[in-house]
Amino acid sequence: MILTRPYHLVVRFANITNKYLLYRCSSSTDRCETISAALKQFYLKVHPDLFSQYPKEKDVNEKSLQLVSAYLSGLQRKEYMASISVTFFTKSSSKSSPPAQISLISHRITLNSNDLLASVNSILTALNLPIVNRPKEQKQILNFCFFGTWLTNNVEAARIIAKRHQELLNDINDKVNSIKERFKLKSIEYSDEWSVPQFSTCLRTLIMYADKWHNKLLTLQGKRLIFGDKSCLLQDGSLELSANDPPIYWDHVICCELLESNKYMEKIASYENNLSQYFHGIKIGQDPDSEYLCRAHTYLYHLIQLSSHLNLNCHHEAHRKISWTNFYLFINPYSSEASLTNSGFFQINAFDATMDILDFMIANRKQAEETRILYEKDVEKERNLLEIIKEQFNLTDILINRRLKKSDINQCCQRLLNERQHFLNILTKCRLKIDKNYNLAQNGTISIPWDWSFSPNETLSIYMLRFLGRVVVVTGAGNGLGKEYALAFGERGASVVVNDLGGNPSGDGSHSARPADEVVKLIQSRGGKAVADYHSVEDGKAVIDTAIKNFGRIDILVNNAGILRDKSFMNMTEQDWDLVHRIHLRAAYLLTHAAWSYMRQQKYGRVIFTTSTSGLYGNFGQANYSAAKMGLVGLSNTLALEGAKYNITCHTIAPTAYSRLTQDLLPPDAEENLKPAFVMPLVLYLCHESCTDTGSLFEVAGGWIGKVRLEKSSGAMVRRPNTPMTVEDVRDNWKDIISFATSLHHLTQTEQVTHLLDTIRKLNNNDDDKVITQTFSYTANQIILYALSVGCSLRQPNSLRFLYENHEEFSALPTFAVIPAQSLSMNLISSGKLGIDIDLLRALHGEQYVELFEPLPTSGTVILKGKLVDVLDKGSGAIIIFDVEMYNEKEKLIALNQFVIFSVGSGGFGGKKTSENQRKSLPAPQRKSDQICRETTNIDQAALYRLNGDSNPLHIDPSFASAAGFPRPILHGLCSFGYAARHVLHTYANNNPALFKAIKVRFSKPVEPGQTIETHMWREGNRIFFESKVPESNQTILTGGYVDLHDVVLNTNTPGTAQESSTSSSEVELKAKTAFDEINKRAKSQPDLVKKVGAIIVFDITKDGNFQRSWTIDGKKGTIYEGKPLEGTTAQVTITVDDNDFVDLASGKANAPALFAKGKLKVKGNVMLAQKLSTLFKDQAKL
Repeated sequence: MILTRPYHLVVRFANITNKYLLYRCSSSTDRCETISAALKQFYLKVHPDLFSQYPKEKDVNEKSLQLVSAYLSGLQRKEYMASISVTFFTKSSSKSSPPAQISLISHRITLNSNDLLASVNSILTALNLPIVNRPKEQKQILNFCFFGTWLTNNVEAARIIAKRHQELLNDINDKVNSIKERFKLKSIEYSDEWSVPQFSTCLRTLIMYADKWHNKLLTLQGKRLIFGDKSCLLQDGSLELSANDPPIYWDHVICCELLESNKYMEKIASYENNLSQYFHGIKIGQDPDSEYLCRAHTYLYHLIQLSSHLNLNCHHEAHRKISWTNFYLFINPYSSEASLTNSGFFQINAFDATMDILDFMIANRKQAEETRILYEKDVEKERNLLEIIKEQFNLTDILINRRLKKSDINQCCQRLLNERQHFLNILTKCRLKIDKNYNLAQNGTISIPWDWSFSPNETLSIYMLRFLGRVVVVTGAGNGLGKEYALAFGERGASVVVNDLGGNPSGDGSHSARPADEVVKLIQSRGGKAVADYHSVEDGKAVIDTAIKNFGRIDILVNNAGILRDKSFMNMTEQDWDLVHRIHLRAAYLLTHAAWSYMRQQKYGRVIFTTSTSGLYGNFGQANYSAAKMGLVGLSNTLALEGAKYNITCHTIAPTAYSRLTQDLLPPDAEENLKPAFVMPLVLYLCHESCTDTGSLFEVAGGWIGKVRLEKSSGAMVRRPNTPMTVEDVRDNWKDIISFATSLHHLTQTEQVTHLLDTIRKLNNNDDDKVITQTFSYTANQIILYALSVGCSLRQPNSLRFLYENHEEFSALPTFAVIPAQSLSMNLISSGKLGIDIDLLRALHGEQYVELFEPLPTSGTVILKGKLVDVLDKGSGAIIIFDVEMYNEKEKLIALNQFVIFSVGSGGFGGKKTSENQRKSLPAPQRKSDQICRETTNIDQAALYRLNGDSNPLHIDPSFASAAGFPRPILHGLCSFGYAARHVLHTYANNNPALFKAIKVRFSKPVEPGQTIETHMWREGNRIFFESKVPESNQTILTGGYVDLHDVVLNTNTPGTAQESSTSSSEVELKAKTAFDEINKRAKSQPDLVKKVGAIIVFDITKDGNFQRSWTIDGKKGTIYEGKPLEGTTAQVTITVDDNDFVDLASGKANAPALFAKGKLKVKGNVMLAQKLSTLFKDQAKL
């Protein structure tokens, strides 16, 4: 392979030093015939640097062979080298020739083990490193080719590169914004394959010539400026400039092509419009799966050629009559022939034979439509999957290669989700791209192939949490638990300060530096970084200063050091007490206080405190130790609260492990099962950046881990209002005080205080006394009566189960729950226990909520408990909210009602406006309803419903209704509520009450008995939104309603009889429609004919006594249309007539006075205006 452009040579040393080296060779004259030759160039022009010091163009310079050899000589002495891979990235000037990559990763399938080993050894030889020949090392090399290991070895580098990339990008952000604002650009973009220095160079060049190109660049207003692979005007009017082209060529493009951009775009738009007309409405556009935009003049040339060909073949007139309104055409100059893209676009070029294009499009018309539908579904599925993956894996961004098939992308996403537990921590805060190959881009994007494979052998490396760049201080790290922590942190990439004074377990004896030194040597021998610290933990600042001096920061502090001075309390001295507290509690304070300022400043920190089960539960002979250890729990809890805003977490662990401190306390056989290694994993996880929990306490021993928390009993309020509290009150309530049958757990002191104050408030408010309780007994007869009163009929399918007590599925309608609750609500309002006075004559039922926790029993006795929830001040009135809970005979909660009552004239008392305890009504979706049910009520409907217990005379007494402002008695709101609930239950639950969960509705307008209730329904999952209207009055009576179902079972049958109801899917055929259509035709040709009527007249057409539809004759505007008068107009006359009688009236077979006299025609409004219809109908009769 010949590398003719600048390339990157990346050498990764995995599982050794956890370092990544990047070497950049920027000479464009380098030519390398083979990998070996490329590696020799490595010696001639290199710049070793850590990824955290991402190389810039100016940093590339000559380095001597001695410098490189010395660095590599240090690495070759490491005995635990697992693998090395070499990757070359070459820059190319066209997208058709992407950057070439040569790496062991790309050969993971084609190479067998021998070839792979030979390739690795050739690289090692070229680098003067020992070759791999031991079986163990061979296995490690082969494992490197697995997907998970590749991620493990690259993801940390990706994060560091991305961070550095963003920092460099932020440095030039002002330049980007300046150019964007100056020329009013839509955006400035650049290729992911570019480095920030390249991008910055292009920006500097543009700024340098900005004055010269100012007027020309202003033509880009609202368009994109792209730094890519070519310099030209693109087909969408955007400008692309290449870093490989000199400014003089940019000048040519900007001064020539850009100057003519408006003409280009106008011509392109004109030809695209002509093509759209030729193909009868087809949409001309870019295929969504094609990222490539061609040059503007190339695209225009093909448009001209294509239009020319089409004009030459214009005699194919038959094809032009076909509508292509919902189809898409993609003109691709580089397509070889007419084809159908994956997104359902017809793809053609200018030189396809026109007849062939048309024949192809007609032949593939159905397939194109189906492909487009499937594509849109795949796009939606892909979008959802990508959002889920971004959220689940906590990615900064997720990208895809648009050239991949949607099915391949979805398959990759699904597999990532299936293996989520393996990659959850590895990919956190990464920028991921689903592509065709593995790659690590210059902006830190890490690419994986869509067909990646995963091996169970990788589990260890996948789960491995790394601590690269983190600095850890472990106290008492010379032995036992501390030593285990320090070694583990070192192996996983952290820089470790090993603190140990070298004393004995009691804190006496000579101090030796040996334990700390030995641990440091062990960490370094494994490729890690560590320094020893010999200060006492009582000199906390000096310990932390060791970390700052050697590594420049402190990220993690593990307070592990401790001593024992065990004695019975009677024999304990003050020195025993003070010394233990100084080492355990005071030293932990000093160390943490010294580290705290650094952690706050860097907004990151992890602190571990070590308590003991002796502190949690007490232990004989350890009063000093127990008190100090429990003090650490309180310290950790408080610091967790203070550190939360600075991303500092604090935890406390209570470990049990075999160590110097416990060897005399534990049996001899405990050493094997209580190793410190069984405690270490918890500590490391709590200290990792992926663990965001804080303020927790854990017990850990022998591999078992459990979270510990403080818990209290629910207790008892032993004090009574206006009564002194006595010792006897405590004695009499002792069982409740100590009972943990129900318990409470507070996470913060705020929660504890809030609970206490709420308990006291309830006592002072005497809340229990404001609950009213009563029982309600009913039989199957009342269940049936309620069903009849809300419209159930034997003529309706599936309604027998609500009307016949011996039916095998006899059930109560779910909304029957309001009947017992309403009886209590009236008692609750009149009892005075609401704490407010309500005038029943000025009270309106505003909203209702019903929730069932199990199906209602068909007979029995229920217990009702009613209680005031809230009172809201709405200015003109007060809203009273109260709940009624319904319990069965076993005192199990089976239903909840919430009544919302509006008391007119009771507002203005300065109360709150909203309540979090109110069940809110919700607006219906902004689209056409999915289903509509219509059902006409009976003239005696209110008389029947009042037998349920609501005997308000407003619903039957005309004089009472008139006094209340209604022309006639109105139907109960809860009756129309029952109708709407039945419509939803029938349509979406097949009349199965077991599927019902809850219903909420707001009462808006009244219904008169005999009118039609029309329920509009919208389905959103298992929630059915609904509104109910009365077609006769054109008013919405129920709003903001919804029904929650446990499951949905669609039923397309009508809920009522064929004579009494209809649905949106099956309208009753009306002869009147034909008559009105004929009248409308004449009205359009003779507008003056309708204007002679001079009034707005509405016809309500009925069928067999039931309302069906309305038509409006607007004599003022000269129009006739179906439906009620438009908004802003009012009917002056409303005529109600049967379908057949209207046809006779319109055809002249019958006259209005005769029909009126027989009661077949009803007129509401100005009767004299109706006589003006005679002219219109007389002319119609002549036809």
